[in-house]
Amino acid sequence: MQWESIATGCRDDYEIHIDAARTIKRPRNIGLSSDLLAQGRWLRTLWRCWPDGVAQHFPKVHRLPTRSDNSLVLETVTGKNARLEILNGRLSAFETVAPAIRFALAVLPKLESSNETEPARRWYSDRFMTRLKVAEALGVASPYVFKAETVELAGSQVRNWLFAQGEDLLGVIANLHVPRVGLLHGDLHLGNILIGGGNDEFHFVDPRGGFGNSLLGDVAYDVAKLLHEPHYVAVRSGLVRCRTKFKAGTWSLTPAGRHLRSVAYFRLAIFAIKSAAIACQLLSDDADLAARATFVAGLHFLALTDSRFLSGGQRMAFLYHGLLWTLLGERLLSRQADFAECMDTWQRLLLTERPTEPAHRGQALECRT
Repeated sequence: MQWESIATGCRDDYEIHIDAARTIKRPRNIGLSSDLLAQGRWLRTLWRCWPDGVAQHFPKVHRLPTRSDNSLVLETVTGKNARLEILNGRLSAFETVAPAIRFALAVLPKLESSNETEPARRWYSDRFMTRLKVAEALGVASPYVFKAETVELAGSQVRNWLFAQGEDLLGVIANLHVPRVGLLHGDLHLGNILIGGGNDEFHFVDPRGGFGNSLLGDVAYDVAKLLHEPHYVAVRSGLVRCRTKFKAGTWSLTPAGRHLRSVAYFRLAIFAIKSAAIACQLLSDDADLAARATFVAGLHFLALTDSRFLSGGQRMAFLYHGLLWTLLGERLLSRQADFAECMDTWQRLLLTERPTEPAHRGQALECRT
């Protein structure tokens, strides 16, 4: 398996040129210029407000996109890509990645935070439902995605969150309890972490650049990014496919994949679970963070369906994972599940082929902060 093409995430949207001094990012679609501008402004804010001990883990901005040149020019930062190192078995000690995870989820959000959280919920609703509607309009998502009242996921009949333009899903989002928002990377997965030889030698690349009109977001968003990474990589690398059919008002999705026979996938899943667990332990005052992150991971998968660069089988696989993760996340939220139950759910979703079966508490992974 060649993992290099997905080592740092999907590069379909940007042309990236890297030399020893500069990294130039140029959008393939002019509509993405505003995203690059937001990313550049976010990085400049970081360097202006926290130049010592914080901004050093991010690249400096040499030039922001303009009307005449929509490329973002950054300092080239060096290090080994954490995702690629894990997939290829060159990184076995979680302690190598742990300092970067602690920094992104325990240090960054405290630099600037707010108790005004309604915009975060509104951003979730606007972003994810807009992207699903774009997918519907472009025809990249099958029309029955929004028309079937129920969906069969791997043999289990459940309600379809996306029926009636996602009304039920929007209801869950509106009731999310987000205790506070803070400064976030916004695209925190292992592919965006570069690691060096020492405990404090790490860099982050490709931050989101904010959430709508705000620099602040729900920390569950980045925890969910860590959780969704193994399935994302498995689908993009062709290890997972999904069969779909629509009959008598019922839409069914049946996954089939070889990822659970892949040692590389297993390594990535273990690192993702440990990373998310560290975040929840560091932020233990946010009681439902683990459950909320489970739900939001599903939203990440659902948001991928508007990409024209995916095959039909890849989009259906992401829909399957999106529906399953949001469904289980909503159940965890509704019964105020504790961290141990959430951890069991993550292991079932990422490490077994039958995610609805109960897990054994004795199989919990060891996580140290």
